[in-house]
Amino acid sequence: MPTSLRTGPALQGGGSHTADLVFRERASGERAFRRVPARTEFDVGPRYVRVRTGRRWSPGDGDRLLAALAWAERWRAPLEVVGDGLPLGGVLAAAVAERPWLRVRVRSNGDRPHGPVDATSWEPVTAPRWRPPVPGPVVITGGLGGIGLRSAREFAVLGHPVVLVDRTDEGGLPAERAEALASVRATAPTTVVRAELDGVDAHAVLRTLSSPAVHLVHAAGELGLRRWDRLSGTMLDRAARRRGEQLERWVRAAARGPLASVLVPGSTESRAAHRGFGAYALSHACSRAAVRELAESFPRVTFTVAEWTLWSEVGMAAGVAGPGLRAAGFAIVPPAWGARTLVRLLGRSGTEGEAGVYALGGPRLSTSSGAVAVVGGVGGAANLDPADPGSTLNRVLRGCLPGIGHARVEAPSGHGGPRTVRALVGPDGVRLWSSDPADWRPDGGYEALVPF
Repeated sequence: MPTSLRTGPALQGGGSHTADLVFRERASGERAFRRVPARTEFDVGPRYVRVRTGRRWSPGDGDRLLAALAWAERWRAPLEVVGDGLPLGGVLAAAVAERPWLRVRVRSNGDRPHGPVDATSWEPVTAPRWRPPVPGPVVITGGLGGIGLRSAREFAVLGHPVVLVDRTDEGGLPAERAEALASVRATAPTTVVRAELDGVDAHAVLRTLSSPAVHLVHAAGELGLRRWDRLSGTMLDRAARRRGEQLERWVRAAARGPLASVLVPGSTESRAAHRGFGAYALSHACSRAAVRELAESFPRVTFTVAEWTLWSEVGMAAGVAGPGLRAAGFAIVPPAWGARTLVRLLGRSGTEGEAGVYALGGPRLSTSSGAVAVVGGVGGAANLDPADPGSTLNRVLRGCLPGIGHARVEAPSGHGGPRTVRALVGPDGVRLWSSDPADWRPDGGYEALVPF
């Protein structure tokens, strides 16, 4: 089997899926991240613009980034992002999607340059089986939101007391969420705390609990889509700091007690190129960086990030996933499966001082006509049409990986039968390794990596 590229979104499929579609980000760059300076630097010179990423976002960086984008457009100069700090590829991918004259190159130290995505390499993992974590209360910030309530229900069924912290008054919840909250209350001891996560004293809230927090789920977030031409530096600074600073405040407060694990729901979509998603992508990039720093600071606490796809039909993606996507061949991630898998990832980073990052692609797919799952970019899964698998695969790739350009899929051939998709070609498109059974990975699939 050809040697894999080290970066890019992954496509998994080709063989018989005997496991759920859960992917883990391949561990890389943790030591390099620890050596990164704190501040992001912006260097503008004659006909070049360079951003050297630091470990965190600083006040005023929003204005500096907007100035760098304007300079790059004015001089038709490529904006180069270098370093192993904040993953800003997804942020700039959103800018490129809206600004036709903008060119961006992203390069980690020592790696070849690639286009504006938060390039990562994923590997399929066995769907986690339940193993009881340390018993004790679970505190969920953003606990009255879609993901917060669904994960609360799963924790309650497993016998954990839950504490739901949210700025929303439970009396004003929509009927569906009010029913979900009632279900949680009927299953396990439940406490609802109304608080603005930005200003509340997290330590003071935790001191009021009858038992100290053992697990923390940071499910708070906001969509806040806005085009680049309507973004100010102040808006970018706020998006960069808010979610990560909330997480840090609550982790540091809970770590004064017997905190064992932290779980942060994320978004694979924040890594891709979408109009209006610049601030959203920045928020998730900074919160992922905050998780890495916290994992280093609290090595005895397990940190896990679980990223949902656009097709998850839960949380802020619920309004977009629906019958139209199913008709296009996409396999929607059921909310019940996603919440159950999210909870089972609790405490599974694997390495002391490092965070585990997972993507939730959905339950195992039907293999009667073949199945593929894309993780990276938007992410998604689909069953291949046996009569024309190439068209199905193209549709999935175009939907999940905006901006890949044209791609050509050869007709199936070889002794793999209808489940074999031979190759995907094109210098600016997608390279798909052979899915011939002789080349299949031990898990029965193949992997495609998409260079931009």
